[in-house]
Amino acid sequence: ALEGTITPIVLREARWYDESSVRHDFLGDNGLFRVGGAPPEERPLALSLSSATAGPGQETNIAFSVSMPAAIGGMKGDLVYDPDLLEVVTFQPAGNLISWQIDLTPLNGQIHFELAGPTELAGADPLQIGDWVVAVSDSAVPGASTELYLANLRVENLGGFAFASVGENGHVSIIGDLATPTSTTTPTET
Repeated sequence: ALEGTITPIVLREARWYDESSVRHDFLGDNGLFRVGGAPPEERPLALSLSSATAGPGQETNIAFSVSMPAAIGGMKGDLVYDPDLLEVVTFQPAGNLISWQIDLTPLNGQIHFELAGPTELAGADPLQIGDWVVAVSDSAVPGASTELYLANLRVENLGGFAFASVGENGHVSIIGDLATPTSTTTPTET
């Protein structure tokens, strides 16, 4: 093995039963192994949204990524946003997720997403999952900013074993001319 090589250590399955033999939900946590040197920094599995800028009436892309894709076969959750300022237009998967099934359920102010693949993802490096395409409302005020939140996340392998995960939120800054335009012509009477 080459010095400095990092590889994930993946927990495939674990079960927890109480004294009454009732099975409880159990979340796993993958780790990293480095050949030689200091161990890698511990970090939680994170689904992340980027931030972007756009003007009123414009569309922009919000990158959606995972911090360590090893053993992920599916993910679901909610993308929550302010429906007065934004509209989620669509989701465009990254090239390595083209074969994944993507189900989007729009609700007022959120999109419930479910992504599932035929094979599990691999690797320890962050991976872009795709882009959320969002449109800024025509009535949005330049200079404003609005948050995009990830909620109710569940990330699991193909066997249904779920991993502990966190969501890292993004935002959209609304740009444009902050001055109110004034008319340079005067109305004429007819």
